[in-house]
Amino acid sequence: MGKKLPDDLYVHVDSKDELPPILRVYIGCAETLAGKIEGANIIKIHMRSGKVSYLEYPGFDRQGHPRLHKTTVVMLRERKIVFRDYASVDNPPVLHRKETLLAKTDARFKLFSALTAAEEKAGLLENSFEIGTLSGWQTRLRARGYTIRGHRLVKAA
Repeated sequence: MGKKLPDDLYVHVDSKDELPPILRVYIGCAETLAGKIEGANIIKIHMRSGKVSYLEYPGFDRQGHPRLHKTTVVMLRERKIVFRDYASVDNPPVLHRKETLLAKTDARFKLFSALTAAEEKAGLLENSFEIGTLSGWQTRLRARGYTIRGHRLVKAA
């Protein structure tokens, strides 16, 4: 469960109770230090560095590829909290494969999976490094002749 990368695990806050107990304790330690992070909907567990990040994607439920708005990084070893604001950044990170962040029983899982499947079929998710930011993603969509409407992939006119 969750979006697993080599050193990190991303999970939606609604699905954190589905994680193994040890990871829930890890998150609990971060919440004890930082308190509740208002607006955060994604939790990033840094598996090696002793950090937990809270990411805010305001359009998570409405947009197929929401933009990162803010991050709060809780550095457990240092007992330090670092904030970063992406709201005024011209080229913020965007989110892909949102269903991987959710439990398969989540009502949104099917909708998000359908968008990912359509994007994979259209070849839009290849070389994911290039599409991790807003401008990279918009360039890929234009080059392949697509647009996104909500959670639908639409061939551009």
